[in-house]
Amino acid sequence: MDRDARIEAALARRNYSSALRGRIARLLDGEEDRTRLKCCSSGCFVCAQELLDIVAEVEADDQPGRSAAG
Repeated sequence: MDRDARIEAALARRNYSSALRGRIARLLDGEEDRTRLKCCSSGCFVCAQELLDIVAEVEADDQPGRSAAG
């Protein structure tokens, strides 16, 4: 499964819009600084921690020896 499909699947599991795919891709590519994302516990529409969890999930799927099926 390609990266975009893995991002879409991770978003779907969390019931988030695929409109976030671009932001996740920018975080993965280093175009957006993920160290600046911090949960502020203010009830954001999409919590920064959720974005980081999705990034970590997609990165884990990229690891050698790991199947796309999980």
